[in-house]
Amino acid sequence: MNQPNYLSRLIDLKERILQWKSIGPACSESEWDAMEAAREDINELIRLIKANDNYIAPGYRLKKANKYWNMYNVNNIETVKIAKGVVHDIFLDNKKKRNA
Repeated sequence: MNQPNYLSRLIDLKERILQWKSIGPACSESEWDAMEAAREDINELIRLIKANDNYIAPGYRLKKANKYWNMYNVNNIETVKIAKGVVHDIFLDNKKKRNA
């Protein structure tokens, strides 16, 4: 089976969205709905690629996947919106390290 190089990256994105979902109750309802739509979009794209070896993902879908990759980055405290606590402190420490 000849799968495109970006398939593994899409599977990583799916895992990233699921990880974000596990901390998602700290988000708004519209953000939750957007996450569900993104998850379905990526699942569909993965199914299309796996079902047909000759399928070439359109550029606009790959650009959207890249947008999702940045949007569902759980290391970004603004994205996660975690309430005060141990997890919040870890995210802040990591953010300070990145900005230093």
